[in-house]
Amino acid sequence: MPFSKYTSIPVLSMRSIEPALQDLRRRGVDIGDCCEEAGLSPEVMENLDLLLPAYIVNKIAAICAARSGNPTYFSDLGAKLHCEEWQPSRAGPDRNLTLGGFLMTVSAGSLELGNALSLSLVIEDRKALIADQGTGRTAWSTEHLDAFVVSFLLSRFRRSLGEPLDPACLMIRVGDPKLLIPEFRALGVMSGNSFSIRFPAEWLGLALEPRPDVREDSRETRRQEVDFAQVIRNYLALVAEKSEMTAEDTARMCGVTPRELREELASKGTSLIELIEEAKCDYARKKIATGAKSMTEIGMDLGYASVATFSRSFKRWTGTSPRDFRKRSIVNAPPLTDDVEDQTHKEHLPPCAPT
Repeated sequence: MPFSKYTSIPVLSMRSIEPALQDLRRRGVDIGDCCEEAGLSPEVMENLDLLLPAYIVNKIAAICAARSGNPTYFSDLGAKLHCEEWQPSRAGPDRNLTLGGFLMTVSAGSLELGNALSLSLVIEDRKALIADQGTGRTAWSTEHLDAFVVSFLLSRFRRSLGEPLDPACLMIRVGDPKLLIPEFRALGVMSGNSFSIRFPAEWLGLALEPRPDVREDSRETRRQEVDFAQVIRNYLALVAEKSEMTAEDTARMCGVTPRELREELASKGTSLIELIEEAKCDYARKKIATGAKSMTEIGMDLGYASVATFSRSFKRWTGTSPRDFRKRSIVNAPPLTDDVEDQTHKEHLPPCAPT
């Protein structure tokens, strides 16, 4: 499969850490505060399937882990996560009918999606070995990443077998065994520089049941090529109000250098400058149309030193001044009713002009 189709910068959705988020809610932890600490608007929680740079999602998970006070947080997360909810295990052809097919998908997906992992699956006589060949950049420590992935894989083994795992059949290495949940730590786990799991090769033929509530068309959609430009649009929309839309800030939140980000977007036929201008325009249009903020406040949100400089940029984006835009939006808006109040003017905003 030609990996060039896929972004070299890893992407994830908030859905991938949903089990941990639910646990934190039960503990009374404010998830919105965790998002704010990561530099994102709490609006990210409104659509858990929104694809974002993986570094950002992982950063939120790391903040949640710190607030939970649970040393096995990442192991818990991996053990509870279903294979349909982790991006690397959803990429590539639908080979998930067996445990072996699933592991092949995870190994290929970790490369195709530029994940922070580089997994390999090797069969040696009657034994199989899945191991990490070296990690990329992530907001998690290597030890926490090991605990997450090993727990994720061991829980798949257990479900396929339909019975508790037998320590005599496994040889497991992780960075820090103490970070695993007790069930997996009891399997005689050893410490090592990177994780590996050696297990009977016959397990590769075990059936892997798909989750019943996932539709086939949903699986097909998840196998489609990742639109990385849209991933960056998603991110910029969540930080527009914080004025953190420079190349350096965006690259840092993607876990890459500005040059790597620039090259990735160029391969998709766009640039970060274009996407930032688009995000600023969208944010300004929405805020001006609703009248929720003054022109000065909107300009300051977007990093402008004065209303005059903001107004010049807005006119370049839309072909009209902010004041005229607000008048047009009010004239074009339909009468409000209770059931559409939260969507004020959303469908009636004049578009941004091409930049």
